[in-house]
Amino acid sequence: MNKKTLQKIIGSIIFILPFFIGFFGYLPVHDYSISWAAYSAIRLYVANVDTYDLNPLVDLARWSALLVVASGLLLAIRTTGTALINYCKCFSPKSCAVYGSSPFALHLLKDLGRHGIASTGKVIHGAKEQVLLFDTDEENLSFLIANTQQLEKTRITIKLDKVIPHCLSGDNITAFSIAENCARVYWRKYPIISNEKVAIIGFEALGQEILTCALQVNLFSLDQKIEYHIWGDSTCFRGLHTEMSKIDMDKIIYHEDDWQTDFMKEESFDRVIFCTDYNDDLINLSIILSYAQCSKIHVYMDSPERLTCFNSDTTTIEAFGTVEEMATRDIVLKESLLDDAKKLHKMYSTKYPSLGPWENLSGFKKRSNISAVDYGAVIRNYINPPPLEELANLEKIRWNRFHYINNWTYSPERDDTMKKHNLLKPFNEISEAEKQKDRDNIEYYLS
Repeated sequence: MNKKTLQKIIGSIIFILPFFIGFFGYLPVHDYSISWAAYSAIRLYVANVDTYDLNPLVDLARWSALLVVASGLLLAIRTTGTALINYCKCFSPKSCAVYGSSPFALHLLKDLGRHGIASTGKVIHGAKEQVLLFDTDEENLSFLIANTQQLEKTRITIKLDKVIPHCLSGDNITAFSIAENCARVYWRKYPIISNEKVAIIGFEALGQEILTCALQVNLFSLDQKIEYHIWGDSTCFRGLHTEMSKIDMDKIIYHEDDWQTDFMKEESFDRVIFCTDYNDDLINLSIILSYAQCSKIHVYMDSPERLTCFNSDTTTIEAFGTVEEMATRDIVLKESLLDDAKKLHKMYSTKYPSLGPWENLSGFKKRSNISAVDYGAVIRNYINPPPLEELANLEKIRWNRFHYINNWTYSPERDDTMKKHNLLKPFNEISEAEKQKDRDNIEYYLS
């Protein structure tokens, strides 16, 4: 039984309770006539008392009935007022309806301010944006399917934690996972700009997104040698990503043993990223601070205040992925990200009309543009960026990695259906025309 159903049941019991109290109070007054006792008990709800000879049950029933009716009227007034306010909010071009009652949804509403409209299940007609933030993928998808016609003319953003977001169809639908958004924000905030030895502890959804995003944006030199050490169950991930072994320059090392045992075998790490449960993270953090060598520790945590009890003279400790950081309009709706991706595609489609408009792109090709934009956001922050030709080479490496992560393979003949591409090869092996595309991308990022 869900919370909403339970609330309805409790509310119904409270409403009819005065009736039963009054009914048993009136039975002796009306010589045990059931019909008259029931009639008098009902009249209590409109403040009518059929006798001056009040017994304790009738007296209790009449006051509780008045209290129930008054509460109902106040609730009705409040509901009507809220509906009127929400109706007025819908006239704003930035109006955004948020469905769900999680801390994430509540903080997003706070960030939206006067443009936010809260709903726990009823469709808010007229809102320009609809954000589905129910607790589970099943709830979000069920709501989307049940209200497809009502929502078809609005922009929909839906949270999917387990269902792969880009599998959804619909020009007006944008899906996201909190893990993917968290990884994107993390690497924009803490990019790798020199060779590092990185430990990722915890390899569920967040750890996997941290790794795949890192491979696409942490590209700063043709001579780089980054090491990503993974602790956690990687069996399923490696089974699904069959082409990851073709990613060169950097190393991915999957550790099978208990992380505490394996971790101490390594000499030191430049950074440790905890992607496990909050409580486990605190325990693991205390172990590393006590026994290991590490210059930076980043902990996935709902609130940075939980880290204030930890300190170190040699290690920087920071929280990432907090609700305050992630539940914002720009992160959830991806407005600036999608706008940049659309502009990048427009630049391409102007030169190559066969690509068609953004709306006609598959989910994979849209994500390819987003991957490019993510990399552009990182290299724009380089203090001393490499020469254009080297950056173009790195852009080609990023493009290759994006395709390898999504299980594409090289073939002399391109076949999108079978995930085969004739350009999955090094920068120095492609034509000058193809190299120019990578140069164009870099110039666009830096412009």
